[in-house]
Amino acid sequence: MEEVKPEAEIDTLIARMRGGDRLAAAEFIQRYGTRIRRRIRPKLGLSVRRLFDSEDILSTVSRRLDGFVARGQVAAKTENELWSLVFRITSRALLDKVRVCRRLGQCSGDDAAFASAMLEQFSGSKEDAAFDLELDRVFSHLETDTDRQILAMWLHETPSQEVSELLGLPEGTVRWRWSRVRNKLRERLEPEFVR
Repeated sequence: MEEVKPEAEIDTLIARMRGGDRLAAAEFIQRYGTRIRRRIRPKLGLSVRRLFDSEDILSTVSRRLDGFVARGQVAAKTENELWSLVFRITSRALLDKVRVCRRLGQCSGDDAAFASAMLEQFSGSKEDAAFDLELDRVFSHLETDTDRQILAMWLHETPSQEVSELLGLPEGTVRWRWSRVRNKLRERLEPEFVR
C-alpha cells in the first residue's frame, strides 16, 4: 500500500472543500486545530480570556469555514492559500468577539445595565462556542430584521446617524427602536441573568 504524503492529504482536502464537501472542512479543522489554536492563544488578552479561550475561537472558525464551503466560496488552490483564508477567518472571528466585549464593557447611561447583563451572561457560559450561541439567542429574541440590524450596528458602535442612513429611517425612529429593542431584551433575558 502506497503511503499518502501530508501535502497530498491537504491538497485532497482543498479539492474537496472547493467542491462543497463540508466534511472536508471538518476534517481539516480536526487535523489542524492545534496549529490554529497556537496562532490564536497569543492574541487573547486577559479581558478576552475571561469570556472565551482558543477552543471557543476555533469553534467559530470551524463554523465560518463550513459556511464558506457550503456557499462555494473556497477559492484556495494551494496549501498557502487555504492557510491564508483560515487565518483571515481566525483574525476576523477574534476581532468580532473582542469588539463585542469591548462595546459591552464600555457602555454607560441607559445602555449600561443592559450591556452589563449581556456581558455577565456571556462570561457565565463555560461550554465551547457559548459566546456565539448566547449572542445568537439574543438576536433570536428580536422579531424583525430591522431590530436585529439595529442591535448588530449598536454592538459595532455604529453612530445612530449612520444607522439611520443605512436603514433609511429617521434618526429619532432609530433611537426609539433601539430603546424598544434594549427594553425587550432586558425583559426577556434579565431573569436568566440572575443565577
